[in-house]
Formats: sequence, structure tokens, C-alpha cells
Amino acid sequence: MIKTKVLAPVVAIAVSFTLLVMASLSIPANGAGEIGSNYFIKPVVEDRVLVVEPNLLGFVRSGLAVDESGQMLFSSLNEIAERYIIQSTQLVKVERNSGRLVPNLFVYVQPSDAVTASIEASSIAPEL
Repeated sequence: MIKTKVLAPVVAIAVSFTLLVMASLSIPANGAGEIGSNYFIKPVVEDRVLVVEPNLLGFVRSGLAVDESGQMLFSSLNEIAERYIIQSTQLVKVERNSGRLVPNLFVYVQPSDAVTASIEASSIAPEL
């Protein structure tokens, strides 16, 4: 009975420690996956509206100040143009939890013909 009372917490701690070590090993080395990039591109409405947000953690780790004018977000348009036809953009200031206004870039897009054609080609199954 006494062995069980002592052994159960030790086993629980060992299992917890093992899970913690395994979880820490599965995290990418750079933390968020794209620390080197100055921005993140996220879909708001699939194939219609994208939002480009500054990578605030990247700026904090590199010791640089965030470009509050939002000009660095416009460099993402080249990457977006590879997959979409850009219709318009809108720069918006968003208040973060810290109370700071941070620029976000909304990009209104439509799928390019090349992307649409590859989607259609992959959805058509060859007949045997």
C-alpha cells in the first residue's frame, strides 16, 4: 500500500517530464516557423480576401522597430501575385493587446487562371 502511494506520483512525474521533452523537440527551431519573414499572410475569405500582418515576434527578436507606416507589408504583394490576381489593397491600423496601433494590409484577390486550371485538372479523374 505504501509503495503504491510513493510509486504513483513518481510515475506521473516521469510521464509528464517525458511528454514535455517530446513536445519541446517537436517545436521548430525558429519558434513560430517564419521568424525570418517580416509578415504573415492569412486568408480571411478563401481565395477572396487575405490579410498581411507584421511578424511582431521577428521584430522583437531582431531588436528592430516595427514599421508603423506599413510599407514593409507591401513587399508581400509579390508573393501573393504568384498565386492570385490582386484586385485592390487596403492598409488598416489595428489596435493590439498592448494598446499599440499595428498596420495590417487587406488584399482583395481572385484566383489566377493558372491556379484555377491546376485545381480543375486535379479534380478531374481520368477515365479508364
